[in-house]
Amino acid sequence: MSDEEILSRIVRRESRSFLQYVRDSFPWASVGDAAIRDGIVAMADKEADRIAQLARFLQARRVPLPVLGPFPTSFTNSNFLAAQALIPRLLDDARHRLTLLNHDAELLHDEQARSLVEAFRQEKQEHLHRLEAMRSFRAAPTMAAAS
Repeated sequence: MSDEEILSRIVRRESRSFLQYVRDSFPWASVGDAAIRDGIVAMADKEADRIAQLARFLQARRVPLPVLGPFPTSFTNSNFLAAQALIPRLLDDARHRLTLLNHDAELLHDEQARSLVEAFRQEKQEHLHRLEAMRSFRAAPTMAAAS
C-alpha cells in the first residue's frame, strides 16, 4: 500500500470518528458540565485541523481526496446525551483509533507524511489523557442543588 493510500485511509477514517460526530451533534451540558463539553469540542476541532493538514498534503501531491461518506448509523444512538455520558464511548473510540493510527504510521515511508501522522498521533494521545481525566471529573453542585 502506498503512502498516499495510507494517508487517504487515515483522512477518511478520522473524519468519521465518534469525536467528530459528537462535535457536529452539539452534546448537551449542564452549567457544571459546560467545561467538559467545551473541552470535547476543542479536541475535535484540533483533530479536524490535523485531518485538514493531511488532506492538504494529499492535495499538494495531486492525490484526490477520499469520499468521506456518512458517519456510522450507530453513532445516532448518542444524540441528545449529556457530554459527561459520552466520555466512555469517546475513550473506547479514541483508544481504537490510536491503535489504528500507530499501525498506519509504521507503514509510511515518506518522512514528511510520517511527521504529519506522528504529530496527529501525539495529539490523539494527549486527547486520550484528557478524556481519561474528564471521566473522573464531577461538577461541583450548584448553590440551588446544595440547599
